[in-house]
Amino acid sequence: MDKKISLWYDPDVDILEVLWDEAPGTFEPIESDERILERIDENGEALGFMIQEFSTLKAESWIDFHVGGRPRPGLENMTVEMAAREIGVSGSRMRQLLAAGRIQGARKLGRDWIVPTPVRMVPGERGPIGVAGSRPAKSARSSKKPSPAPSATSQI
Repeated sequence: MDKKISLWYDPDVDILEVLWDEAPGTFEPIESDERILERIDENGEALGFMIQEFSTLKAESWIDFHVGGRPRPGLENMTVEMAAREIGVSGSRMRQLLAAGRIQGARKLGRDWIVPTPVRMVPGERGPIGVAGSRPAKSARSSKKPSPAPSATSQI
């Protein structure tokens, strides 16, 4: 079996991430240890895993766990790209919303965001009140027309 495995450690948040497939996916905790999150795709196939609080592991103790092979009734979390498609924005805009704390229940683990389903956006403080991704109804917009620019002859 010839498979590329990517290994990444972030000392700032103490997370080890191991991926053998770069396909889009989301992290979900495994049943035996909440520190271990399995990365799965939309079909429930294992793409890798992440271990939080990695430095707390002892050298003399083994960690045994299984990834893949268990049924998934539905995704509880989704990737940034999947969430962006769901609410009709770009991936960049979704990352801005996540960084601003505007997506309820979303959290960042290492370099990845975990977005819960369904995606619930907190209304912003600026702009018109409306549904995310849509403009307010025409009647709600200002019907005021701009004033014409004053002409040179009207100022005497």
